[in-house]
Amino acid sequence: MNDKLINIKTAANILNVSEATVRNWIKTGLLNSKLRESNVINVKNSIANGDIKRLNKRANKSKSTKSFIPSEYLDDTNVLESVSDIIKYSRKHFNNNAEIIFNLVIAFIDEIDYINNELVFKRLAFKLVFDEFNEKQKFKPNPGFLNHISNKIRVLKGSKITDVLGLLYQSLLSEGDKSQKGSYYTPTKIINSLINDLSNDINTFLDPCCGTGAFILSAIKLKKLKPQNVYGADLDKNAVFLTKINILSTVKDYNKVPKIYHVEALNKFATGHNLCTTNFLINQIDAIASNPPWGADKNNNASSKYQKILGSKEIYSMFILKAINLLKDTGEFHFLLPESILNIKTHQNIRNFLCSKTKIISIKEYGRAFTGVYTPVISIHAQVSENSGNNKVKIQAIDKTHFVKQNRFLKNNYNVFDIKIDAKNKVLIDKIYSVPYYTLTNNAKWALGVVTGNNLQHIQSTNNKGLEPIYRGSDVKHYYLKTPTSFINSNNRNKFQQITKDEIYRTNEKLIYKFISNKLVFAYDTQKLLSLNSANILIPNITDYDIKVVLAFLNSTVFQYLHQIMFSTQKILKSNLEQLPFPIIDSSVQKRIINYVNKAIDGDVTTIQFIEDIIFEIFQLNESEREFIENYIQ
Repeated sequence: MNDKLINIKTAANILNVSEATVRNWIKTGLLNSKLRESNVINVKNSIANGDIKRLNKRANKSKSTKSFIPSEYLDDTNVLESVSDIIKYSRKHFNNNAEIIFNLVIAFIDEIDYINNELVFKRLAFKLVFDEFNEKQKFKPNPGFLNHISNKIRVLKGSKITDVLGLLYQSLLSEGDKSQKGSYYTPTKIINSLINDLSNDINTFLDPCCGTGAFILSAIKLKKLKPQNVYGADLDKNAVFLTKINILSTVKDYNKVPKIYHVEALNKFATGHNLCTTNFLINQIDAIASNPPWGADKNNNASSKYQKILGSKEIYSMFILKAINLLKDTGEFHFLLPESILNIKTHQNIRNFLCSKTKIISIKEYGRAFTGVYTPVISIHAQVSENSGNNKVKIQAIDKTHFVKQNRFLKNNYNVFDIKIDAKNKVLIDKIYSVPYYTLTNNAKWALGVVTGNNLQHIQSTNNKGLEPIYRGSDVKHYYLKTPTSFINSNNRNKFQQITKDEIYRTNEKLIYKFISNKLVFAYDTQKLLSLNSANILIPNITDYDIKVVLAFLNSTVFQYLHQIMFSTQKILKSNLEQLPFPIIDSSVQKRIINYVNKAIDGDVTTIQFIEDIIFEIFQLNESEREFIENYIQ
């Protein structure tokens, strides 16, 4: 094995991780400080084999070789057995997905015969598509395989599944393939929902991240589009092949190669540069609908032009900009996106761009839509326009529909799309914020808990010599901390991936809060102990405001309501906490609150109700408003 020294960038490419991750792995001892190719390859193999459990569990979903049949793709669960049999049998016969796809398509298409070891095509377009796909690979049909799976393919074609080839391809791909691409194929019901919402008078349609063509097929069927007026692009050659086959199989009288391009769409599709063969599409598309890839860390094709506008490498944001560049002056797009685009600070620029350059028609919630993906999803339907005026955006929550003025988003902090706030909630929130208040902005110190880089190595369950207790997120309760059951050697701080200044941990009093949570859970600490990064640190410094009063508000029902409706995140973020209002109150009220907080810290939970009463009173909320808030957060 070659044992040459390599740089961090080369190591990152081999491991398929960021350069920052490589530096962290060097710091934590997973990689040697002198990077040798053999060491890096050994680590890569260990991750793939599951030998390094901490990486396989989380960051290394991208390395996972597991595959699964995506349940969201199955309109008919009775065909699950046929799909499973086809996948297992395919893997026994072929070494790669491309050859499997080649043979599956032969079994799938009615207009192909296999005579005297040669393929006979009844339509020229099919032959041209096959020749293009197989030009370099030179695959041959496998008669035994085709005979075995033909009946099972027939079962799938007779089922309710709208994209049989897409289902089979998704079932072949490993979890790692999907994670690395940041792309998961989309349930048929959601695709049809996005397409149905498009205008009925569209003539040209594009999906710039088309996968196996599910959005394109839906557009052809539901909007009665001609196949010569639909376009697609994808970086996956196998998927492009399947899209072309899907279009030809759907439109029986079409005999030309569909206009689906095997290309990296952000930088090489309709760019405006000389010699780019797809420039004719710029400002010529009526509608674009897609589920673009998600994830800045996976974006190896970031466009510097778009990155400058966005201030980030987030792929789906770049595809929104790309779409606007391709659409006609009144064109529209409808994208499926992670819910985080609505409120995370990092995405402020794309939200501002949407408000300024488009008329947002609707934002719709879909909840969790993908197998193996925790993130809830939403769709944004918008029309190119620089004059949104008093446009009202239709907000379609899972249980109700309401309208929000688009201009409101521009006025919000970080241009947050606060879609959960209907008219009634808006009045209530405005009332809460009408009380004079402070915020934590520039009035606090913040710190992450310790990031060891390897908890299995650094965290012990028994308090052996040289160790000290450390809090986990699970130790944090409202107002108080459980006795820690984890222990760490703080003298190893130079081996940890990340650790803050000791003076933060050892301060006389601080607040510790759960980081991974959809609820605000804050505790008071005077033990000067460390905490892991699942339990972060806040040291408030609001003028004339006692830390225990800050604690009371952060744990209050009113703050929980504000946080839930305004931000709706699964992480407790500094930028969100800094927007919460701490009312200006006199010392006598503070003393009352502190008296009850002291008892709550000691474990007397009955006093929490008295704290709640005072806080509702401070915000001048009446009994019906209180009941509304309590019901909302439940």
